[in-house]
Amino acid sequence: MSAPAPGLRRTLTLWDAVFYGIVLVQPVAPMGIFGVVSQEARGHVITTILIGMVAMRLTALSYGRMAAAHPSAGSAFTYVGRVLHPAAGYVTLAAGVEHRAAKAAGLQARG
Repeated sequence: MSAPAPGLRRTLTLWDAVFYGIVLVQPVAPMGIFGVVSQEARGHVITTILIGMVAMRLTALSYGRMAAAHPSAGSAFTYVGRVLHPAAGYVTLAAGVEHRAAKAAGLQARG
């Protein structure tokens, strides 16, 4: 008799994820950058936040579809690697690591 294959169990429900998202990104999250956004958007802060929300919604829907099509623990690395080519998955992974390292080092692009 062989041992069961190791794996992850799906225990997070939709409402758990929604609650986690609300707790993680609180309604006051934009307040820290309100002044900068107000200056750059020439007073159209709410419009800027709403446009960002639409983009986040589309990203969430995309990840939801990809997770349904490829149910494994992973991220863009998994999805790109399985859909396009494994090498493209590694390029995506490297780009994400480089972006996070640059951000941590304070090397953000200025517009």
